[in-house]
Amino acid sequence: MRLSRKRLSNALAVFGLVLALSLSYGPRLLSGKTLLVKVTDVRNTNGTIHVLIYDRATAFENASQTGITNYITRGAEVGDMTFRFRHLLPGRYAVFVHHDENANNSFDSTASSFEGYGYSRNVGQLTTPSFEAAAISIPEDPSPEPIAMVYPE
Repeated sequence: MRLSRKRLSNALAVFGLVLALSLSYGPRLLSGKTLLVKVTDVRNTNGTIHVLIYDRATAFENASQTGITNYITRGAEVGDMTFRFRHLLPGRYAVFVHHDENANNSFDSTASSFEGYGYSRNVGQLTTPSFEAAAISIPEDPSPEPIAMVYPE
């Protein structure tokens, strides 16, 4: 199959543009930003700690499982735990932390069983905060974002 000069020229121009954009922006997009989340005041080693990151208000405010940008789950440790999220694009994120003490992968919030939780910027002690209230930007140097666990009694 023979390409006309015009088609060959267009194909080379597109290839050159893609190559230039990849070399210019690709490393930054691939490396992304790192967000450190420091969960404090974990009261026991029962179950797991779930840290969920959202980049959209509707997903965060509706606790959407499909709208999560990134998450990490780890066995609970008493005291402080640090979670590292890599390769995040620059932007604003809201973080929700849940201590799933009975390890049923569900946030239990009934009168008989209310598990620990926390939000970025330590907002939402009594009610679920808005995305704007909880939103943080990823700092240039990855200093930890502290989130204190709340355990309603």
